[in-house]
Amino acid sequence: MKKIAFLFTIVLAIGCFPLFSQSHGPATITVASWNIEQFGETKSTDPVRLARIASVVKEFDVVAIQEIVHAASQGQDVVDRLTSELQNQHRRNYDVALGPRTGCTGGRVEQYAVLFDSEILEQVGNSTTIADDTSATDNMCRDPLVVRLKLRNTAATLTFTLIVVHTDPSPASALRRDLNALGRIFQTVQANNTQDDDVILLGDLNAEPSRFRGLGSVPDLVYAVPDSGTMVLSASRNDNIVFQWRPTGEDYTGRAGVFRVARFLGISEQDADALSDHRPVYAVFFTRRDTR
Repeated sequence: MKKIAFLFTIVLAIGCFPLFSQSHGPATITVASWNIEQFGETKSTDPVRLARIASVVKEFDVVAIQEIVHAASQGQDVVDRLTSELQNQHRRNYDVALGPRTGCTGGRVEQYAVLFDSEILEQVGNSTTIADDTSATDNMCRDPLVVRLKLRNTAATLTFTLIVVHTDPSPASALRRDLNALGRIFQTVQANNTQDDDVILLGDLNAEPSRFRGLGSVPDLVYAVPDSGTMVLSASRNDNIVFQWRPTGEDYTGRAGVFRVARFLGISEQDADALSDHRPVYAVFFTRRDTR
C-alpha cells in the first residue's frame, strides 16, 4: 500500500510541473492577418462586436490588423479597447506595434497594427513604414508597416520581420501599381535584413496569387492561403500570408488557412460580416528550427 501511495505521489508531482521549462517557450506560433473593416469608434465601443472580435484575435499569437480608422486618437483608443478586452475576458496580454496614419489624398486613410502575445514574443527595434522609392507615381497609396519580432526565450531561434499591407483595389491601375511595388518592397526588406532573413508579408492584397504581378515575380514565393475564399459573403481571395521558401520554409509547419468566424463564434454569416467583410487568414510556424 505504501508503494502504491508513493507512486501516486510521484505521478501527482509530475502532473504539477511541465515536462519542459517555460523558458523553452512554445514549439509553434500562429501568425494571422485580419482586415477588420472600418475598425474605429463605432465597432470598438460596441460591447458585443468588440467581445466577438477579441474572441477571434485571442486564437492567434500574432495578428496583423488592417483598416484601423480613428483619426482623433491616431488609432490608440481602438487598440487599447481591444487589448483591454483580451486581457480582461481572456487573460491574454498583447503588446501592440501601431503604425502611423497612411493613405493618399482623397483616398481612405488608415492605420496598421500588429498585436503580439507579450508573454512569448517581443519587438526588436521600432516599427516603421516603408515606401517604394522608385518614383512618386509608383509608390503605394498606403505605405506598408514593417515590424520585427522574436521569441522571448533563448531556446527558440525564430525571429521574423512582418510587412503588413492593404493594397488599393480601385481603379485597377492602382492595384497593379501596388502589387508591383510590393514585389520591390519585399525584396528590399529581405536584402536589408542583415540580422535575420525570415520576411513574412501579410494583409489584404485585394488579389489572388495568380494576379500578384510584381509580388508574384519574387523568386521562390510561398502563398500560405492559395485557394480559399477569404471574404465572408463572397468567394474572393483577397487576403494572404506570403514568404520565400528558401529562408522560411524550414520554419513553416505547412498548416495555414482561413479562420471561419461565423462557425467559431456560432453566429450567422451576416453577423460575422457585421464584424468585418474579411475573414482572418493564418499560418503556423515552428519556433526552434530556424538556422538561417
